[in-house]
Formats: sequence, C-alpha cells, structure tokens
Amino acid sequence: MYSKPWYLLNLQEYVEVHAIIIHRQQIWFPVNHRYAGTYVSKHRWDFLTYGAYRCEENRNPRKSPIFRYQCKRPIIGQYISVTNFDFTNESARQGYYHYFEIDEIQVIGKSTMCGRQLGLISGDIYDYQLESSSRKDKDHLSNYGRLFFPETGWCSSSDDLSPWFIVDFIVPLKLQGVELQGIKDGSNVRFINSFLIMYGNDRSNLTIYEDPIGTVKVCYNIL
Repeated sequence: MYSKPWYLLNLQEYVEVHAIIIHRQQIWFPVNHRYAGTYVSKHRWDFLTYGAYRCEENRNPRKSPIFRYQCKRPIIGQYISVTNFDFTNESARQGYYHYFEIDEIQVIGKSTMCGRQLGLISGDIYDYQLESSSRKDKDHLSNYGRLFFPETGWCSSSDDLSPWFIVDFIVPLKLQGVELQGIKDGSNVRFINSFLIMYGNDRSNLTIYEDPIGTVKVCYNIL
C-alpha cells in the first residue's frame, strides 16, 4: 500500500521565498524522507492541482537532521508545502507505511507586505471599528461579523432594505481581497448572495469599486 503524505504551512501573507529548511528529530526508518518535494503557492491547494511552483527538485535528505531546499529563483507565495515520496515517475516504488516527521520548518525570504490578514480574525481590529446598518437581534451584532464565528455572525434585520457592514481601518490601507463566511441560524445556514464593495477615507463619501473602470463590480457568492 502506497502513501504520499504532505505538510502545509500558511505564512499569512505573501512572502518572497528563497529557501526552505526542514528540521527533524527522527531521521531514519520508519521515519523516512525519501524524495521530498517543496512548493510555494498563493493558493492553499495549488500543490495538489499542479498550480504551485517547485522550490527545488526532489531531494532525499537521508539522515540529515537539518536539510535545506534552495529555490532556483525567488518565489512569491503564501503557502509552503512539503510532500514526501514525490515522484514524477508513476512506476517508481514509493514507501510502505513510512512516517513523515517534521520538527520545524524555516522559511528564508522576505515579506512583500502584501496578502496579510488585517485583524478581523485575530482581534487586532477592535469591535468599535465595526458597524452595520442594522442587526437581526442581540446574537447577530456587528462585532460578530468576523470569520470563524459561524454560530453567530452578523445579520441585518428583515426590514432593512439596504443593509451594509463597514470596517474602519483607522489608517489608509491597500486592500487586495475580501473573504466572507456564512452563518448558522438555528438549523439553517445562511449566505450573502451578492454584494458591492465601497471604499474611501471619508465614510460619508465612499466610492463603489469598479472592475473594469466604469463597470460596477458585483461580487457573487458561488455555492
């Protein structure tokens, strides 16, 4: 029976990766790193769908407790993935019931200051920075409008015909994306079907996001 284990690291922002260093405590059978592939990508599962960039060719660290994979060129990405028994030859004999052990991954590179999360998950953005046009009830306040709050989350009242949710970042920022999550409402799961994005330095004079210029960008939730 063959196995091809993998390990995935989320850097939380876009990093220009130069090298990946693997630290191991156990270095031999049954903990074997045979032909490990190292990848850098901007999306989580790109290494499974051949969308990730390979840092270096497959290499066997053998009994080395510290092993460096040097990228052939700097690669910008958010996710680092390491796969064991990464063969390009389908007829190659892979490992039987080997364990894949990594004690520490060290990424050598530099931050691009892009792609990082801004604090709605971590709490670095405080509740007073979040407002909404209305709320369904006390269990769906604006300060619950954060990712990973599926049991509550923010929800507008049923008679709110033009609901909005606003985040005050305090200082000007360059935004690169918006991520939404549905909520559980009793036995039901609810999602936003579509929405517009507005931005600006003055909340009383916001601009609707257009893409391309001149065309209002309507974002749809694809289920």
